[in-house]
Amino acid sequence: MVLYSLEEAAKELAGFGLTGNQAKVYVALVKLRVAPVSRIAQVSKVRREEVYRAMPKLERLGLVEKILGKPIKYTSIPPKEALSFLFKLAMKNAQAKIAELGEKRRQLLGRLRSLRVETRAEEEEGPHFVLILDREQAVRKIAKMIGKAGKSIAIATPRYGVEFGYAYADVFTRAVRKGVKARILLKVDELDNLTIKMLRDAESLKGGVELRHVENLTSHTIIVDDAQVMVGTFLMPTAEKHVDLWTNSPAYVDVMKAFFDKVWQDSVDIKSRIDYLQTGKPVEKTLVFKNPKEAFEKTVELFRSAKEGIFVTTIPGRITAFLRNYPIRELQDKGVAFRLLVPITTENVNEAKELSKYCELKHIDKIGAMMGIIDREHLVFLRSPPSDVSNNPEYKEHFKEMMYTNDRGHVDHMMTLAEELWNLGVDGRERIRELETGKPVERTEVIKGKAAIYEIGYAIYSRAKTEKLVTIDGSGLELVVRDFTSANIEVKKRGVRIRYLTSVTPQNLKFAEALSKYAEVRHADNVLVGSLLTESEALFSWVPITEMPDSAIYSNNAEMVNILWKIAENFWDNAIDAQSRIEEISKGKPIGRVSKPSLEVLESRMREM
Repeated sequence: MVLYSLEEAAKELAGFGLTGNQAKVYVALVKLRVAPVSRIAQVSKVRREEVYRAMPKLERLGLVEKILGKPIKYTSIPPKEALSFLFKLAMKNAQAKIAELGEKRRQLLGRLRSLRVETRAEEEEGPHFVLILDREQAVRKIAKMIGKAGKSIAIATPRYGVEFGYAYADVFTRAVRKGVKARILLKVDELDNLTIKMLRDAESLKGGVELRHVENLTSHTIIVDDAQVMVGTFLMPTAEKHVDLWTNSPAYVDVMKAFFDKVWQDSVDIKSRIDYLQTGKPVEKTLVFKNPKEAFEKTVELFRSAKEGIFVTTIPGRITAFLRNYPIRELQDKGVAFRLLVPITTENVNEAKELSKYCELKHIDKIGAMMGIIDREHLVFLRSPPSDVSNNPEYKEHFKEMMYTNDRGHVDHMMTLAEELWNLGVDGRERIRELETGKPVERTEVIKGKAAIYEIGYAIYSRAKTEKLVTIDGSGLELVVRDFTSANIEVKKRGVRIRYLTSVTPQNLKFAEALSKYAEVRHADNVLVGSLLTESEALFSWVPITEMPDSAIYSNNAEMVNILWKIAENFWDNAIDAQSRIEEISKGKPIGRVSKPSLEVLESRMREM
């Protein structure tokens, strides 16, 4: 077999539209599979600074992927995929070269394969994160994920994501036809041509695809085989900016799977949604019961008629009443999901343990109302009994003036509030274990509602002991200075190190200067994840934070918090001192950095030399 040198391969690859250095860098990565810039420069014989210049174009073309870590590493896509993409690109620009490039593609593919060497196991194995900044690159990555699916595909996408999804429809269809089960969450507001086409295509796959409707999806998530996930902010189909994060980190995949499963559980069957759109609203009514006995019987009747699920909030003393007065065992036998949110205390822990056998139980420190929501269609709301009789299951006088309604707007509003409370709750079994052993509950959960996020954010501040690091988009600095200055100063007085990673711009300069008076501040050109990290807790969101977002993820899981700290510290190490950025803006003093369209800023060349 004739040996084929790296220089010869790069020279031919350059004929596909790459510069000589870009071709050498890619071919070197084909040979190395995974490597940092220093190693790429050594093998390609391209100077390190020229390798840095080549990487943005190669990333935009989707020929290489960046693996976040310290040091940052790069990996090439397989030669077959790379050459296919470059071949199509060349066809658009020079139709006259199609025949010649087709032959070169066939020959070069075989030669490039001969260059590949075995990669060390430690370079290929283990969880890692890949940032994707190009729409077409994202489509190829999604298609690759789905093409390898063996068991399941879970997709949550906004309404306009349906059009985007047809870019990888062929590979999705093949996956489903070979037995992969697919669940898709999306928002259906009208029966337009695109929605009708999607429903017909799903029907043609004969049960392989399950569709459900959900409100308020602002980003997309794709989970394949519960082993890899892509989550991000592809916006409208015409938007140029596109940010995705792919990972096979088990901890991160588990969080996103739990989030998807929760939303799926609370979503609406697509056929029910279509019936609603076609037939209109059901008859709605609101009643106030004067007779407590009649009100209690109505509540029990609603419980017995439940088909899908019941959600209840109640005070600590009424747990015994649920055990004695409500058909909870009957509901369990029917398969009705019964969720109960209640403060679990040392006084009711034994009853809570018994009740947890029949329902999904969560603890919350305090509850302000007693209510029940049945099948997301019926709402009952009643006042709490006097404290001296709250433990008496026979007492029912508090049912007097109970309100009932099936008004869609009112029920939906209270269901939203209920879900926010539920998301704040702690798993009942964990709470019981905490009371019995004294060990704190470890959890990762989605927090919904601005008020709830403010509350948990301030609580995290109050529990910080030595370290606090915040990453936030530059547009959110006004929120920090306005709402968290006092809390930051109090934390600072306790000796906690406070750090902020943000984007300093002419528009937020005064807020950056104010923040710098009591915190360490560094600048990065793009900060796409909002997060609050302390030694043992994390709160983060993918939504750009100008005002407090409507949802965020909280975790005190040690593995998750550790992963987020590693990522944040890497960004911090590669960021620029905010004072230098402030001087650059106010005085025109250049920093002399290399600007990158990614979450981190490259280390200066002087440090790497």
